[in-house]
This record gives sequence, structure tokens and C-alpha cells, in this order.
Amino acid sequence: MILLILFSIFVYTNEKSISNLHEADDKAKPSDSLKNDAFDDFEVIPADYVCEFCLGVIKKLKERQSTEPDFEQNMKEECWKHNGTDCDDGNVCELINKVALDRLRNDEPEKICIDEKICPDKNKEIKEQQEKERKEKEQEANRKHEEEERKKAEEIEKLKTEVPPRA
Repeated sequence: MILLILFSIFVYTNEKSISNLHEADDKAKPSDSLKNDAFDDFEVIPADYVCEFCLGVIKKLKERQSTEPDFEQNMKEECWKHNGTDCDDGNVCELINKVALDRLRNDEPEKICIDEKICPDKNKEIKEQQEKERKEKEQEANRKHEEEERKKAEEIEKLKTEVPPRA
């Protein structure tokens, strides 16, 4: 089901807007205007919206998975209800399997959406956050080390002043 949702998100983000269609032309097909290279960089749905949508869907599926005892069967029935075909050439509903469900159960929504390349910016944010945390820990360790060195130096000075010189 995860793959079905992710596939549908991918399809929607790769479609072009109907407003991009050329003016009426008796010989031109509407689908021909979608092949126009001038609109390749045009996003129908902004990537950050798609990412948030992916995260929301995965969280909702995780909730359902934890509360519904027959989650796998329910998902398959819902999928076939909405995506059934007369063709026997395979269907996206077959993607609902133990591996996908185990991944849904075990992985965090962010990890799933990043792995499926729906949230590429999120991956960058996570790496930046980890790097920032690493630097903060390193700075904290350096401060503690400097503080310990300073205390040792003060103790040595204190001992030097307390001990009278020998004559």
C-alpha cells in the first residue's frame, strides 16, 4: 500500500497542468501539449506539500496498522475495491505484502518518505541537524575539557601557595 500511495504521489507530481495546453488546434491532441519541454520545471504540486502529504499518509497508515487486527486484509480489500481491473496483468494492490507492512511497522514516516525520494529536502535537513548536534556535542566536550584543565591549574597554584618554601 505504501508503494501504491507513493506511486500515486509520483504520478501526480509528474503531471502537467491543464492550463499548459496549447490553444485549440484541430489536429493537436491535448496530450501533445503535455510533452512541451517549456514546462518541464513547472511543479503542479510543490514538493514540500507532497512531502507533508506523504508523512501524513504514512502516519495515518501506522495508526491504522496498530489498531486494526486485520489491517493487511482490509488494505487489500480497499485497494481492489478502488483499483480492480479486468486485466490479469498484475495490479498495484499486489504490492501490499508482508515486507511493505513490516517496513510500515518498523520504520519512521520520515525514513520511508526519504527512502522513496518523496522528501529529498527532508533528508538534507536531517543530515544538517545531525551535523549541528555533532558539532554542539564536540564543543561541549571541549568546554568540559578546558574547564577541567583550568581547575587543575588552579589547584596546582593553590598547592604552590599553601606549601611554604623550604629553607
